[in-house]
Amino acid sequence: MIEMSLGEKIKKLRKENHLTLEQMANKLNANNSKAGFSKGRLSRWESGKDEPRLSSLKQVADLFNVSIDYFFENKPSKQIKADLSDDDVLFTYQGKPLTDLEKQMIRRLMDGKSN
Repeated sequence: MIEMSLGEKIKKLRKENHLTLEQMANKLNANNSKAGFSKGRLSRWESGKDEPRLSSLKQVADLFNVSIDYFFENKPSKQIKADLSDDDVLFTYQGKPLTDLEKQMIRRLMDGKSN
């Protein structure tokens, strides 16, 4: 089993959410205008040249809807089974929550219906 570093985990989440470093910094700054996230700062974290403060890491965890524990676990991430009809699960695409209409469209596609 290959263990991922803190920076690798941040990069993995960013890429899974189809964000550039600049887009991620902008989203983090939008959530907290005093945070001062930048493309360079995030790049240093991902490359392991610097490490985020715990308060910054919490904001990253919140952005990607993961527990802060995710960054400190050394086991592979678990796949979570969830149904599109489960209202307790927040489904996202490119970092944005899916609307009820979008979830309904996905269910129709999966069922083979066009309307």
